[in-house]
Amino acid sequence: MKKVVFLFSIMLISAITSNAQSNEQILEDAINYKFIAWGSEWWVDDYVPNSVVVGNIDYSNPSLWVVTGQWKFERAFSHYNATFTAKVAIYSDNSYKIKSLCYYDPTTGDSECKSY
Repeated sequence: MKKVVFLFSIMLISAITSNAQSNEQILEDAINYKFIAWGSEWWVDDYVPNSVVVGNIDYSNPSLWVVTGQWKFERAFSHYNATFTAKVAIYSDNSYKIKSLCYYDPTTGDSECKSY
């Protein structure tokens, strides 16, 4: 798993520095990866891969962006939409690191966060 994380980090830094993708697409890919890893720990729900859609990026703090959007999960053969908030550190070399990822489950009213 560490090799995959390292490789993904190198790919993320390369994509950011080359401006090959928009910030939204880069962040969607990074958040998707975090949900895949986090979702592997869940017992009841299944994360729907590649379902992350960035809705807004708050750039007011240039070194810590707040990203909000939606993602999907399955539970008992039903599909649900949920919201997320991610805090993303921005470094001087233009690389990103997701510092935290939180989601709101509309079916239960619960929220959960994970720090990285």
